[in-house]
Amino acid sequence: MRNIDLCRILQVRVAFPSRRCQMRSHCEWFAGGIEWVMAGAKHADRIKPWGELPPGPLLRFVISLTRNLPADAVGRWLASLLYRLVSWNLDGPVDSHFVGAKVRLHSDGNGAEILALFTPDMYAPEERRLLAGMQRPDFTMVDVGANVGLFSLFAAACMDESARIIAVEPDRELFRRLRFNIGASGTRTVTGQNLAISGDFDALVVMPESGGQPGDGTAVQGVTLVELMDQHGIDRLTVLNLGNTGQEFDTLSAFFIDAGRGRFPEVLMVMGQPSWPEADPVRLAEMHGYRVVESKGEKTILALSDIKASQTTESV
Repeated sequence: MRNIDLCRILQVRVAFPSRRCQMRSHCEWFAGGIEWVMAGAKHADRIKPWGELPPGPLLRFVISLTRNLPADAVGRWLASLLYRLVSWNLDGPVDSHFVGAKVRLHSDGNGAEILALFTPDMYAPEERRLLAGMQRPDFTMVDVGANVGLFSLFAAACMDESARIIAVEPDRELFRRLRFNIGASGTRTVTGQNLAISGDFDALVVMPESGGQPGDGTAVQGVTLVELMDQHGIDRLTVLNLGNTGQEFDTLSAFFIDAGRGRFPEVLMVMGQPSWPEADPVRLAEMHGYRVVESKGEKTILALSDIKASQTTESV
């Protein structure tokens, strides 16, 4: 009797883990399916063409309000208030227009995209006024730290088809967005590059900042500015826009050493504040013949001293 009972007990104890494993397997399969669906919804913008992600009714209404606010302190305050009212309902990217170009903007963290979506007139106003007054044939620009390509697209809208604009973004996710915006806009004058501009030709590890959240470190090829210009057959830049990448001083130091004065950009835009006075890119540029023509917030605009003021500052 005891043997029979023992066998039954053993059978139950052996069979139960088997059923439990089967249930766990089914649960894991189900959870994996849900995760796959959620990931697909989260990254739907990677496969859907422009126009298939329009803003919802509430967001569309708020955008219509914020885009008509004055570009002053009161307008910025009201826009910020309206944004907070709808920020809880923001989920994923939105198809919109910026300076007439079709773009896909993520409204849930990236400051540049939020500005372009809600208050495009408040996006880089000084730099945009400057570019609008620099219309000329054979315009060339390198946009370092181009984010999702908004500044490059504005420059393209100001210039003719002879312009050559290189938008450089080291962040893998931001570059994906940049590349989509270039394609959606239909421009032929902007080229995207997933590179890191620095003082050395080397592999750099960049921490993605997409959506304001740190992500996986990604090895990105580093090149100097002179190497980039040579790769694209650019002898001289009209404008060099240095975003806040943390490499501004090293980038300019190497450039001023490697390039002759004849290759210096006519206009230099520098974003961000130096970590210490000895690594101030603005001061370094002034030592190489540039003068400050506009300084506001963290952005400084400089021009070569031998370039007439009317050529660069008329619209600033």
